[in-house]
Amino acid sequence: MTRSEVLKARWADPDARQRLLDSRVGKRVYGPSPARKFTNDEVREIRFLHRCGVTQKELAAQFGCSQPTISLIIRRVNYAEVL
Repeated sequence: MTRSEVLKARWADPDARQRLLDSRVGKRVYGPSPARKFTNDEVREIRFLHRCGVTQKELAAQFGCSQPTISLIIRRVNYAEVL
């Protein structure tokens, strides 16, 4: 079998690529985690309080997480879907 035939056979099943990607990581690497730390309302509150002048360090202490986690939420890297 040539290399291209192997690659074609590998992707013949529409779900094969996703199964391969999932198996490499051990879990899906996209979409929201099933066990999220914050509710959508808490995320909105974090963003609102930050706009009102509360520091990221104070928010981290209040919500029981790290300052980098708060930064990711504020910059919409995490919880991007929450408006």
